[in-house]
Amino acid sequence: LQHPNILQVLDLGTEGASTWLAMEFVAGRALNKVLEAAVKQGITLPMPFCVHVIVELLRALNYAHAQTDPQGRPLGIIHRDVSPHNVMVAYEGNVKLGDFGIAKLSAINPNATGPIKGKPGYMAPEQVTGGVVDQRADLHAAGVVAFELLTMRKLHADDNPVRTILEVAKGIMPRFEDRGVDVPFDLAQVIYQALEPQPSNRWNNAQAFLTALEDCSRAHGWHHNTADVAVLMRTLFAREMEEETRKQEHFRGIMSELAQASSATIPRSEEHTSELQ
Repeated sequence: LQHPNILQVLDLGTEGASTWLAMEFVAGRALNKVLEAAVKQGITLPMPFCVHVIVELLRALNYAHAQTDPQGRPLGIIHRDVSPHNVMVAYEGNVKLGDFGIAKLSAINPNATGPIKGKPGYMAPEQVTGGVVDQRADLHAAGVVAFELLTMRKLHADDNPVRTILEVAKGIMPRFEDRGVDVPFDLAQVIYQALEPQPSNRWNNAQAFLTALEDCSRAHGWHHNTADVAVLMRTLFAREMEEETRKQEHFRGIMSELAQASSATIPRSEEHTSELQ
């Protein structure tokens, strides 16, 4: 999957009995850590930031959902694990969706159910009741992420996964006013449609969802881009960004050494590399 909003898998292979995966490195934090840092520092995430992040997430989903095989037939990719833990926010402001590890190709067997996959709090009702799961389950999860960004609280606050699954199965969804958060009516309705228990009542696809969010942004005069995200990240993670800069400079030094190294000096460079861990 080659897209600016998707964490790139660069290579994979095996070494002995082990399998390895090389992925794009993103200097930043997962979205759940962004939320945690904001709560800890008493900073309310700006509404334009929240909408921007979800739009970028939906760009990734829209691309993945639209993938076809060499004959042009839809693959029916379903991520199945969209959550703040799998959305990376780079210090420089880019937003990337990762971890397609339990993604499903529904085109292979569209009616297959199988074991429950994903995090209970972000599942759609059909994922936990044994129903047919399609790409609208990812849109439901994106709606949960949007709700949590705007309220800065988990949608399903219970830490007991069994009780959470029961809530999801019953389609129990709080409203913004239940959490004491004032969200514009039009934006709230867009999020609520994504959270509908019945897939047929949700947005038909990621493009429709993100278009509705962009319409809300224009209506309210919200303008948010990667530069704005970068400013917020510097506010939330100033110390971590300084540490990251130090590591990057150290790494560049190691690479410079290796570029000029002989077989006798490489072991010394390897010792320096361990300092990055």
